[in-house]
Amino acid sequence: MPEPTMFLSACPACGRRILAPRQMQIVELVGEGLQNKEIACRLGISLGTVKVYLSRAYERLRLRGKGNQRVVLAAYVLAERARRSENPSPEPPCNSGGSAVP
Repeated sequence: MPEPTMFLSACPACGRRILAPRQMQIVELVGEGLQNKEIACRLGISLGTVKVYLSRAYERLRLRGKGNQRVVLAAYVLAERARRSENPSPEPPCNSGGSAVP
């Protein structure tokens, strides 16, 4: 069972965003049900770029395996939208404990 903190939009240690704005944009499109190819077309980027952003988002959210990552991302999007409606002020992405955000 995944730990509940992986669904948080903010880092428990510093309170900053876990995903960079472009990662969040792509994750939101996944949450809307778009496939990678559709996301690439909508954003005017390559399919490979979408895959890289998603791979980094999976790492930052501590999602492993191929099984239900897209379902979990959809849940993440819902949680993030709820958080944004409660606290609309943007914060810079958190880089603690991970590699640089693409």
